[in-house]
Amino acid sequence: MKILLAVSKRYARLLIDAISGVRPKPKVTILSPDEEVAILAKNLNIEYRSDLAIEKLYASEELEEYDLALIAMDDDQDNIAIARTAKSMNIPIIISVLNDTANRDLLFREGVNFIVDVNEFAANSIKAIILSDTWVAIKLSTTVNLMVALHRTLRRGVLGVTLMEVEEAIKEDNAKLMLIERSGKTATDTSKAIETGETIVLIGNEEDVRKAMDKIENIFRRHEEIFAGRYAESLRTAVRGYG
Repeated sequence: MKILLAVSKRYARLLIDAISGVRPKPKVTILSPDEEVAILAKNLNIEYRSDLAIEKLYASEELEEYDLALIAMDDDQDNIAIARTAKSMNIPIIISVLNDTANRDLLFREGVNFIVDVNEFAANSIKAIILSDTWVAIKLSTTVNLMVALHRTLRRGVLGVTLMEVEEAIKEDNAKLMLIERSGKTATDTSKAIETGETIVLIGNEEDVRKAMDKIENIFRRHEEIFAGRYAESLRTAVRGYG
């Protein structure tokens, strides 16, 4: 595989580390105006070009085709311009980082096949950490429509919802279900109740995950209604006893 990587210093280390793990090892050419990226490429023995004019690179490579263009500049206008040129070179797969969600359609119009929205990933990662008793869904890959959804329990950990009950509700869906205990281990006892601080994880394509999320949410809401009814009845009993 031959990869054309147009990258700023902001994204360089992350993407180079990701590419270096690919097997068989691809041939990589880095395009970047940043001196820090030039030093990094030299240390890693990766071909480096400071000129972002891909037409010149294309000519100098004697029309050798790239299999993939990975574009990650700080400014979406640069991403758009490079994507346009990569498309003109007939590079079959073009992936671009998106810095501003408003520019998504512009990148698609320039022939970008897959977009990585850095703001969406950052926002959902933060929500997964700070939010509880709600679902956080993160789309992992546009290539295979892969999604992961997380639900970290807090108040819902006292409702008595069991892992078996959840598994039974989504057994006809193709979403993979896991329950991560507070210790970090995956729960295997399906009869156990989901407790405070534990995390429900769903993995699958977006449609299946969202269906499973809705079904599990219905279970929690049903238990919340039962819990609220019992609490109200206990208050009435307490008041009558006091009188």
